[in-house]
Amino acid sequence: MKVENKRMKNFMKEKVTISLYLFFAIVPLFCVTLDLFLSTILPDSEYGNMVNNFDFSIINQIIYFSVWSALITSVWGICMSIEYFNHKMPNWVKSRDTFTMVAVFNFIVFIVYMSGMIASMDNIVGFNTWYKILKSVLEHFIAPPILFLFYFLQKTERRNIKDYSVKNGLKTMIIPTIYVIFVTIRCVMIHTFIDNIDNAFTPFPYDQIDPYTKPMYLVIPGTIALIVVPYLLGIGFNYLANINKWKPIPMISSLDMS
Repeated sequence: MKVENKRMKNFMKEKVTISLYLFFAIVPLFCVTLDLFLSTILPDSEYGNMVNNFDFSIINQIIYFSVWSALITSVWGICMSIEYFNHKMPNWVKSRDTFTMVAVFNFIVFIVYMSGMIASMDNIVGFNTWYKILKSVLEHFIAPPILFLFYFLQKTERRNIKDYSVKNGLKTMIIPTIYVIFVTIRCVMIHTFIDNIDNAFTPFPYDQIDPYTKPMYLVIPGTIALIVVPYLLGIGFNYLANINKWKPIPMISSLDMS
């Protein structure tokens, strides 16, 4: 009877693991896709008729880091779901370092949107239409907390903080750096080659660090923070995961698939 109960508990834990991977594979991608297509059919009044143009709708997705985070989360969820069944994913995909990166990006999105909501609900982006409300709630306020719990409750390997800080943790800055380069080059090209800036769709996604409207003493530190903060948060996440002893959710590598 005890053996049977143990098997049942392990079976339920495995189902929790795969259910969470499937959740993160589907929900963020669903949110981005929903906004991408419905914004061309039922345009947000904030943008007028501009996003009736599908190209502008795509631009409206790719210029925001929250969308990058959502897509990265979905790709990670898809890869981990595949790994659950065939165990053929590269080690770096299923490593705790990659999990840390995904968790950190979601944490940043969660904090930024929660802070914006507390500071000024009327001015927060993404609450003008029913589909944007659905997207924002799922992508920014439901998925991230679930991911945090998953990160801290899963039985991942212990990560030496010193090794993470000087080696693997630095990889967390790669995607934010690529993002900053992308939006900056786009902004510069728009201001350089478009005569009427009003014809461009959102030249820079974040007004707080727009190099054409804000002083450099705000732009430079803000840009550096966007790149460095994920790395620092990664160190903190690893430390907290190391000291947490209660981790009931099994890793994929520990599951018995026979």
